[in-house]
Amino acid sequence: MGNNNATISITLDQVQPIIYYSGDIISGKVQCTVSESIPTTDDIHLIVNGTVGYITMHKNRMQNGQTNQVVDRHDICILRQKVRLGQMIFVPHHQVKHGPTDLTTFEPGLYTYPFSILLPDLLPPTLHPKDYPFVRYQLELLVEKKWYVANTYLHYPLRIYPRVNLRHVNNSHSSVKFDTRRHDVIIKGVLQHSALVPGETTIITLDILNPLHLLIKRIDICLIQRYDIAQQRRRLEIMRVPIPQLVNFNAQHVETACPFTIPIGISPSYRFEGRDNRCDVYVYVNYDIRFEVKAKGLFSDFELQIPVMIGTHSDSHSNNIHNTITSVLPTPLDLNAIDKLELKTADDDEQTSSLS
Repeated sequence: MGNNNATISITLDQVQPIIYYSGDIISGKVQCTVSESIPTTDDIHLIVNGTVGYITMHKNRMQNGQTNQVVDRHDICILRQKVRLGQMIFVPHHQVKHGPTDLTTFEPGLYTYPFSILLPDLLPPTLHPKDYPFVRYQLELLVEKKWYVANTYLHYPLRIYPRVNLRHVNNSHSSVKFDTRRHDVIIKGVLQHSALVPGETTIITLDILNPLHLLIKRIDICLIQRYDIAQQRRRLEIMRVPIPQLVNFNAQHVETACPFTIPIGISPSYRFEGRDNRCDVYVYVNYDIRFEVKAKGLFSDFELQIPVMIGTHSDSHSNNIHNTITSVLPTPLDLNAIDKLELKTADDDEQTSSLS
């Protein structure tokens, strides 16, 4: 199987791209199409793998006394669930009858193996899966052959997030007050909710005092993701939108309110700590809403960051979700866009501004 006489594929019950959450069941079917009779000597397994990857560096002294820097890549297994596929459903060529069967030979036709795999409850979210550092999950199809024939492997990427229900988070309904003063410009504001779920819209109110009539060119709102994987820290700008009513103004006093919608598909805030037989591993994910103020003059720009928690579910926040049609801030973001966006991560050496 897996040779020229047979092809094999996986079809998931949920249409891709999809997010699975911890505790979900991954279900689908493995389909084998056989063109010529072959013996059923192979075992077919499905494996859900989860890996945390990161790099470290050390100096190596060479024989001539010089040193060079060596990069060590670490792949830590945090999840491995292996399921042997059992009874199949057989549809012969030119026939419509089918049903469970156990065969010693694969006759020409279509063979279907239904499967379901339960995910554990505690898993870190998929992060930056294409390169180090990463949290990566994949569904692996393994066809184990005789010892003298190479095994067949097929890999299917999965996006898995932990469940973070804001109903169980203290003060998730609470508003957040913030303020900053730079160059005699005072900005005070209120973030309607300190915790949000993707698709939810919150309101940000701003009170700006500008006694010297400094020209403020624009104010942008950014959603920043920060994550730590083992010993590596990264920062990713998820989205950036301008506040349209705050462009090229120098008024002494401005009050305004603007909606801000959390994009669909982003991972939740989370802290994961685990251990394998080699070392401890941790994954931390945090978010900030950042205001960037672009003003006229040299060294006049400044910014303010507000920590915010992102969940995956919230019974009490459901009324605010998908209520974004009237929002002036566009936020569509699909999973393919997230994969491309994650290629733009940067080392995180910023310091989060404190709130009042």
